[in-house]
Amino acid sequence: MLATTDYDETLMWYREDLGFHIKHEWTVPKFPDLQLAYLEKNGFIIEVVASTNTFEIEPAGDFSERLQQPGIRHFAFLIEDVDDAIAVLETKGVEIILSPTSFPTSGWRVAFFEDNNGNLIEFLEELPLGERQPYTGGED
Repeated sequence: MLATTDYDETLMWYREDLGFHIKHEWTVPKFPDLQLAYLEKNGFIIEVVASTNTFEIEPAGDFSERLQQPGIRHFAFLIEDVDDAIAVLETKGVEIILSPTSFPTSGWRVAFFEDNNGNLIEFLEELPLGERQPYTGGED
């Protein structure tokens, strides 16, 4: 679930930049301040909840610090081609936090970017067997 102060902008961002569609929108009479929606793509659902009472939290400064904060720091999508997907996002003006990078000892090629609310999102693809390295306890 993503909490946001800008419901319409968040729905538009996920629809236009990541290709989600609105599966369902609703309100809850007991909480008249809330707007809610399920966004869906390829069977994956993100719930968006907006309220005028939602407040913004400033994330830690750099990428490494953000990954070390407690709580859920990002969510990831397994995709076929990280490089192509990031290239498309760049043409849409999406802020790329970590350009496509291979981590042979993990077996993944990854990239990170931010949504319109500053939430981190990771795209990852599995590296071909020939590009993977066994983990030996050292750094990538």
